[in-house]
Amino acid sequence: MIKDAIAETPIILVLACTVVTVLLAIELGYRVGLWRSRSHEFESEALLSAMTGANLALLGFIMAFSFSQAADHHVNRKRLILAEANAIGTASLRAGLVDPAQGEPIRALLAEYLAVRISIASQEDFDPAKMIADSLELQVLMWEQVEDLSRAGPADEIDALLIEAINDVFDIHESRVTAGMRNRLPESLWVALMVLLTLSMLGIGHFSGLKGRRNPIASTALALSFSMVFFLIADLDRPLKGLVRSDQSAMLELSERL
Repeated sequence: MIKDAIAETPIILVLACTVVTVLLAIELGYRVGLWRSRSHEFESEALLSAMTGANLALLGFIMAFSFSQAADHHVNRKRLILAEANAIGTASLRAGLVDPAQGEPIRALLAEYLAVRISIASQEDFDPAKMIADSLELQVLMWEQVEDLSRAGPADEIDALLIEAINDVFDIHESRVTAGMRNRLPESLWVALMVLLTLSMLGIGHFSGLKGRRNPIASTALALSFSMVFFLIADLDRPLKGLVRSDQSAMLELSERL
């Protein structure tokens, strides 16, 4: 799939491939335009200019829409990191209010759970599948401790607050998995971006070829501009391996406190 290929490709290579593709499209369009300019067919400059401008406007709209979606996903991931840090901190504090025989094992598991969650910030070869599996295993152990707490006697208000906090930790885990692994730009949007980018650059090159002259500096600047926007969209859409990473400082600070 296209979005998986983009996610697995080194982000700098994505930028380089985009720049090369755009420059090749401009050059191909220019060559075709030169060839057609030698024929006796009449080409309306106003019509070609309008069509090229329409393609660029449509490309700009799709890029703006894609960037907005990718940026929203990035902001949501950062918000969930802060929410998870708050949830784990609250659960740890509430575990300190119950009987130490039940509360201390829960606090120890929460500290271990936090260490697993922040492995994303400390490991270069981070494996998201392993983090999810380890998190789910620790959740099972925590819930077993919660069940032991409920069996020890009638649950009071403090016990209920602790159970609620543990449930919040579990719920945010699923929200983070969804935000990080599943909330991505759809395949059709990537296809539309690539096709429109290529066609727009072909149109620019073709228009220059019909006029018999071009500006290499302007063409290169245009290629780099659109390629950089495409690069930013791709970077924001890959939460684990991109240059733009979600800030983990809230989780790291909580780890130091716990």
